Amino acid sequence: SCQSADGHFEAEELGKKIKGMYDYDGIATSEDFAARLQEAGDAFPTIFVLGLYEKLFLLGEESSVQLLLLAEGSSPLAGERGPNADDVPALTPEQRAQKKEEIVAAIMQQADSVCGEAWRECALEWLNGREVPQELHSKADALLHSWFNITQQRKVVGVSKEEQEKKRIEQRRKSEILRHEEAKRARHWQSMRPRSIDTVPWNTVKTTMWCQGGSGGALLVQLGDTEAVVVKPLGLTAVYEAIAVEVANLLGVRVANSRVITMANEEFSEMSSALHNAPVMLEGDRHKIGAVLTSGTRQCVAILEFVPGTVLQGQAGLEALKRPTAHQLFEDLGELIALDALLNNMDRVPAIWQNDGNLANIIVSDNTIVGIDQQVNPISDEKGREAYMARVREFCRDAGNISLSSAAVTNIRAAMLQNCGFESNDVSCHRLMTGVRTVFRRIADVREQLLAALPEIKKKMTAMFSNIPGALDRLDLAFAHLTDCTKVIAEICGTPPAARRSSIARSSLARSSVSRGSLPRRGSNLENFPAGVVVHRMESTGSLCSAAPDEGQDALQLCRDIKDMVGELRSCLQELCAAAGSEPVDAGSMAALGSALTGLAISAGRVVESSAN
Repeated sequence: SCQSADGHFEAEELGKKIKGMYDYDGIATSEDFAARLQEAGDAFPTIFVLGLYEKLFLLGEESSVQLLLLAEGSSPLAGERGPNADDVPALTPEQRAQKKEEIVAAIMQQADSVCGEAWRECALEWLNGREVPQELHSKADALLHSWFNITQQRKVVGVSKEEQEKKRIEQRRKSEILRHEEAKRARHWQSMRPRSIDTVPWNTVKTTMWCQGGSGGALLVQLGDTEAVVVKPLGLTAVYEAIAVEVANLLGVRVANSRVITMANEEFSEMSSALHNAPVMLEGDRHKIGAVLTSGTRQCVAILEFVPGTVLQGQAGLEALKRPTAHQLFEDLGELIALDALLNNMDRVPAIWQNDGNLANIIVSDNTIVGIDQQVNPISDEKGREAYMARVREFCRDAGNISLSSAAVTNIRAAMLQNCGFESNDVSCHRLMTGVRTVFRRIADVREQLLAALPEIKKKMTAMFSNIPGALDRLDLAFAHLTDCTKVIAEICGTPPAARRSSIARSSLARSSVSRGSLPRRGSNLENFPAGVVVHRMESTGSLCSAAPDEGQDALQLCRDIKDMVGELRSCLQELCAAAGSEPVDAGSMAALGSALTGLAISAGRVVESSAN
């Protein structure tokens, strides 16, 4: 979708739509539309679209037919195939009103706005909350004139209604064909299975298709009838991406597996020949294969695991998060966010970073979260590095306390709403922060093994990228970042040795006394009910409540957990009592709640006994 749920337009997606219009009309251009839209700041794409709207409908009858025919299939683009001024139809006010509705519908259908008919109001509301220099409006006007040949023409002649209707019918026919073909391609790739990237039979390449993406895009490659891999061009950040995958695998966080092939590798030549000779699913993609393999600083490519599924954006992302089985997705997402904090990978979920996020780098596949396009981002400036480590410390504390009011959770909620229109409740955020905490504690637990593995990864990267000029320039800085960040996380999230030993033998009180789903009122939704948070909290921390502590620190942590859960149970009780006055309350709900309170009382008694002894 070009327009996000909060109303703003994305430069990358909008640029792709404009490029698609040029391609549809057969007009060759070297213009990088997305880059031009991005260079003026985050607000510029929204200003551009609103400017297009104004040119279409607020200039009056003098607006040229290039804009009016935008919804009808004739070229709206600069100079190449646009109509002459003598072809401009004269429109009555009634015709203009009708034309306005037709063009709005056509444009927003192409934009695939999640805001629907209220797209303009949403865009204006988003823009009004920002300071926008006047020169941006002038810059948008200049691009509109350049890209769409927007002119004001006085000389108009009539075009018969029959001719106009024919054009509309033809455009609808073409649009329907395009939608059908796009859906067919999507179904085709969804039917593919991942092929192991360790040994790829390049002689079995059957077809390829280019997929545009924020990091430059990638090539889908079908092998035989049922398998696929992905070939991604790499630049000077190749080593950082390769390191990120190695670290993710060490920590057990799910990301798409990858393998780097450089031009010095014999397999590169075999792959290159196979891709050049293979059929392409979209004929316009053929020239991109050469760009994937040889353009610019690209002297290597990554063979990526093909992950069938949907990105966590737009309607598909929203539907994935609303599934009844989506609870595991939030914990997986939290684990991925924790990995990103270690890497300083800000181009995904902006938990501790100041950006809008890019949830297109998250794929939902078989009810599992899979990360793509991650990399280490070392910080060379000392003050900047110190500031980042301070944010990591704060995030670790927030994760340890499952703080739902933290700045990180606020940022995550905003990113989910903006990227796919999902309003995160406390239950989903609690699960997500539990996933964050799980990986942070894992980093602390395997700190020594992780630090010992980093030099081995460094040797591997050096051998792999030594023939690529500039690729290893900041390698030492990248591993220094990983070392420092690992120590920071372990410092905050480490567990005392005695507590680690005792936790092995503990069983979960929550799982024996409270079953998920037993607490809600009849007809209510667990995901919107405070008891859902209680159940999940007890499942994730109940083990601390089921055995006497061995040390003072363990006892202190136990008290904190009990305090947190009692507060949440109090909220649960308040809602149950309020509900009792207006609707029946299941007896099972009250019984389960009583069991939970009994378990907490037992745990609290153990703390007292331990303290007395």
